[in-house]
Amino acid sequence: MSTASPSRDRGDSLALGAFVLSLLWIFGLGSLAGLVLGIVSVRRSRRDGTPASWWAVAAIVIGAVGLVAALGSALVTGSLEPSGTTSGSAPAG
Repeated sequence: MSTASPSRDRGDSLALGAFVLSLLWIFGLGSLAGLVLGIVSVRRSRRDGTPASWWAVAAIVIGAVGLVAALGSALVTGSLEPSGTTSGSAPAG
């Protein structure tokens, strides 16, 4: 018999889903989704007056690190070049 309330079970499943998504990088989208769902889970637990799940806290940390890594990787590879720049010389003419 479970002693957890239904809202606590819902928060734990949301926190667990956030954690799993934060581990799935998917070009930074999984990290972003994990970060957002982790924040939602922590906010729900504060609203309900229950302690935040460590799954949610871990999802926030891993999601933030993954998002920074994705942005850093994109900047290093040059895929986020400003739209007004060209990456070659213009043909003479």
